[in-house]
Amino acid sequence: MSVNFSNPVALLQGEIDYFVQSTGIIVPEKFKKYLQEFNGAQPETNVFSIDEKNESGVNKLIPISQMIEEQKYLDNVGENVFPIAWAEGGNYVVVDFDKNASIYFWDHEEPENQTFLGSDVYDFLSKLKPFDPDSVELKEGQVESAWIDPDFLKSLK
Repeated sequence: MSVNFSNPVALLQGEIDYFVQSTGIIVPEKFKKYLQEFNGAQPETNVFSIDEKNESGVNKLIPISQMIEEQKYLDNVGENVFPIAWAEGGNYVVVDFDKNASIYFWDHEEPENQTFLGSDVYDFLSKLKPFDPDSVELKEGQVESAWIDPDFLKSLK
């Protein structure tokens, strides 16, 4: 894994027990190991491929204590799909326990089209790459238009 993580939240056994009791899901051992290591951790600035044209980044991993609550924000997913990370732009990285705890990208603009990201959470994490925003170079003509809120613009003057 090439992305560093900091500040994981200490995992209490009662949190896993509560998740299992509340959902009826038997949490796979590999996912329990992930929670013990990365529960709620903050990654360094990163990027991952969604498909051949699109990328995103993980802002923060969601601790198990918030996964049930965050699931309420997902549309068009099965009852055993839970968010595990906040992704850029109001999107999520989710785990589907009905599909062997595989990992998918959930886009709030196309919630019915989840994109496969990895066979398990470690497979997904291995695909995260460090991202340096200063490495982005726009070519002339690449940006066709931009909009700035007039009230915000006034506040800058």
